[in-house]
Amino acid sequence: MTCKGKSILIIISFILSFNILSIKNYTSAKEKNILITYDSYKAYGEKLNLLNEVIKSSLNLESSLEVINLEEIENINFNSYDEIILLKNKPEEFKENIINILASYSNKILLIINSDEEKENLFYKEISEVIRIKNLEDYDKNKTVREAILRMSKKNNKIFFMLDEAYPFDDLNELLKKIDYLYNKGIPFIISSMPIFNNKNSEAMKRYMEVLRYAESRGGSIILHYPYIYQKDNVSADIKEISSKMIMSQKSFQDYLVYATAIDISEDWIYFSDINKYLDTSNTLFITPIDEDIKISKYNMKINKKENVIEKVPYNNFNNKSNYLNNIAITLRSDTDFEVFKNNLDTIKENQIHFNDFMNMNSYVHMREDIIKKENGNIFLNNINVNSQKFISIKDFENMFIREVEDTTNNEEIDLSYANRWIILLTTIASFIFLIIGIRSRNLDRNKFFK
Repeated sequence: MTCKGKSILIIISFILSFNILSIKNYTSAKEKNILITYDSYKAYGEKLNLLNEVIKSSLNLESSLEVINLEEIENINFNSYDEIILLKNKPEEFKENIINILASYSNKILLIINSDEEKENLFYKEISEVIRIKNLEDYDKNKTVREAILRMSKKNNKIFFMLDEAYPFDDLNELLKKIDYLYNKGIPFIISSMPIFNNKNSEAMKRYMEVLRYAESRGGSIILHYPYIYQKDNVSADIKEISSKMIMSQKSFQDYLVYATAIDISEDWIYFSDINKYLDTSNTLFITPIDEDIKISKYNMKINKKENVIEKVPYNNFNNKSNYLNNIAITLRSDTDFEVFKNNLDTIKENQIHFNDFMNMNSYVHMREDIIKKENGNIFLNNINVNSQKFISIKDFENMFIREVEDTTNNEEIDLSYANRWIILLTTIASFIFLIIGIRSRNLDRNKFFK
């Protein structure tokens, strides 16, 4: 074979190898897709919204979710789903066409039965996993469903500690004492800060941001809490404006060198299609449980993959770490009395709880042109490392701003003097040329005169 032929063969081999590697990478990076289908969101006569627990638990599976009513699945391409979770709340048997559709599916099906049935359906024997929860109490139903779903995930759960609902008008000296106490005890912590929409240049805002910067310098993480938009059952703010308002608040934090690296939402926000775009601004969601029954008329939806989902558990509701297979954040309100705060923390530590450091969990918040990324313990704003181990006080912050203004002014003066030097130089040259022309003209006139 000639050298030219060998060269062509090598090139072809390289191209084929590259294509194979690309296909492998694409396959490994292919997003997992899970179908959640149901006959009813709760059983007749029960208050428990079991579908909500199924959806909330499934968010932990790092998959895209599609939720569709059982009556609407006939035209669905089941081969596009990696797994199916089927919730049965009604006592009626499945229709034959539904059974045929599900029987033809070759991947895993998790069937959750929350209904009384007269006889065992032979179809159930072909299903990968069946759990029956009808005779359980509400708490045990939720727990059993959560455990069954989270067994599908191979990730170990993490437990975080959070100071929740921090406001600018809290007693900030008390908050500082809590931050120092946590730092001195070696407890990593998160502060879920309420968003700021107004009075962004007030003294209270400056002091509040100073405290948050102090928390960051002590190893704390800041996340952005959702605004309260309800007054009893009525929405008191236009839900469509939430995204733009939260982006505005995030920008205000950035201007004060405070970097929120995740978002905190109410669990019913999952079902508001108008704020799906806001949920997609981050790969990390902290979910606040609500006591009220979630009343949603339509549950058919798509939810994009979330890499990190952390369920907030108020201190008073936390009982035993073995009851949680998902990521959780044990929360105390930031305005909790300091002595009560210390006693509660001591009680938690007595249960042998080891708190994970949220700084070690990679996350990002992407709002408009700005990307705040937390990676390997560092925080980046648009790929620039903005970690600060040194505390920046109000005075330091204002001096930084003054120096920036002075630098800008000096730059402008330098540019002006540079331009002035050019003008003087050109004027001098022009004057010199006119002087020469004048002398020469005078000599010519004199020669004419004496001719």
